[in-house]
Amino acid sequence: MQGLKPHTRDERLAIAQTLIPQFEQKFGDNLIAIALVASVARNADRAYSDLELLVFLHNTPTEGDPYLQRVYNGMLIEVEYVTEEHYLELWRMLGRGWWAGGASPLVPLTNAPFIEALLGKRNGYQHPRSAYLRRAARKQV
Repeated sequence: MQGLKPHTRDERLAIAQTLIPQFEQKFGDNLIAIALVASVARNADRAYSDLELLVFLHNTPTEGDPYLQRVYNGMLIEVEYVTEEHYLELWRMLGRGWWAGGASPLVPLTNAPFIEALLGKRNGYQHPRSAYLRRAARKQV
């Protein structure tokens, strides 16, 4: 098994760029956009940070897992395949990972106009402050 190795931010971004044509080939016209999320999107990645991507599709694959996790060249790469509707639904839900989703910007790798429009829809929806406080008080995070 291949172990994890340290990588720079530039190396992460370069690997992300090499993945774009593979997703374009795999999904064709079903592909809408690809975005960086988590620590790389927040510009907070460190030597052993993983590379997390959201791949937006018109229709998610009906077979297999909508989540891909691989080690490539000593870097953990995690990819989630989502539709716009599913992403916005998760954003609106105040579930277990609400604090993580709220802290994660989307940085477009492809189709920046789609990502910008999606952010406008996402940011137009806010839970009342009391809902966040109730959720935190229940220690559901």
